[in-house]
Amino acid sequence: METVRKIRLIALDLDGTLFGPAGRVTPRTAEAVRRVRESGVAVCIATGRTWFESTHAVEACELDGPGVFVSGAVVREMKTGTPLARTTVPDALVQGVCERVEALGLPAMVLHDDAPGQAEFAVSANVVLPDVLKQWFEVHKSDVEFIPDLARRSWTHAVRVGTVAVPEAVESIGAALDRGELGEASHHCIHVPSYGVNVLEVFHASVNKWMGILEICRRLNIDPAQTAAVGDDVNDLAMLGHAGLGVAMGNATPRPKQVAKRVLDTNARDGLAAFLEELLETDFSIPPA
Repeated sequence: METVRKIRLIALDLDGTLFGPAGRVTPRTAEAVRRVRESGVAVCIATGRTWFESTHAVEACELDGPGVFVSGAVVREMKTGTPLARTTVPDALVQGVCERVEALGLPAMVLHDDAPGQAEFAVSANVVLPDVLKQWFEVHKSDVEFIPDLARRSWTHAVRVGTVAVPEAVESIGAALDRGELGEASHHCIHVPSYGVNVLEVFHASVNKWMGILEICRRLNIDPAQTAAVGDDVNDLAMLGHAGLGVAMGNATPRPKQVAKRVLDTNARDGLAAFLEELLETDFSIPPA
C-alpha cells in the first residue's frame, strides 16, 4: 500500500489561478497563501510572466524564496528579483522564428534576461504593433527597444521569442516548429479570449515550468514527489503531469483538466483559496493514487 506523502512545495500559476478574473490576488487567496507559508510549506510562483510582471503577486502574498518565471526559462528570487538560473534560446532558433513572424507582417518579440546594455524586450520596428501588445507594455511599464533587423541579430541572453496575433496567423509557425523546421524547440500558443488573440511563445527545447520547479526542489532540498502544482492553461501541462499532485482550476482550458489529478472551483469563486484551506485542514497530505 502506498504511503501518504506530505506536500512541501506548492507551485502556483498566476493568470487564471492565483489571480482572479480582474487580474489581482483576492484577499481570501492572499490570506490562504500566508497561512500555508506560516505552516512551513514553501509556495512559489510558476508563471509565464517575467519577474517584473509578477511583482503584484509577490507583494500581495508576501512571497520570498525562488520562483519560476517565463514558463520555466528563468528562476529568480521572488522578493528581490535576483537571478538564479536561466535557459537561453539558441541564436538560430531566435533568428528563424523572427524571420517567419516578420514575413507574416507580425511583430517578433525577443525577451532578454539581464542582458547587459539591452532592453528587456526587443520588438520588430518595421511592422504594426497590435493594440493588445501596446496595452501590455504600457500597463507593466516594460523596457522595450524597437529594432528593424531582429532576424539578423546575435543573442546571448534571449530566453523567449514569439509574437501576438489573431489565431489563424500563427498556425503556420506552430506547424513549422512541430515539424522541427526551425530546430529543436519548446513552444506553446495561448489563446487570450478577452482580446481575441493568440500568444505564441518559443523556448529552448528543455524549457517548461516543471523543469523550473525541479531547480527549486534542488535548491530547497525537496523531493519532487512532495510537490503540488496548480494551473489553468497549456503552459502548465508539464508541471501538472509531473508534480506529486497536479491540480487544474475550474476555469482551465480542457487539456489541463485532462492531465490534472484534481479540478477545483473557478478563480472567480476563489477556487485556489478553498483548495489551500483544505490542505491546511488535512495537514498537506497527498492521497495515494
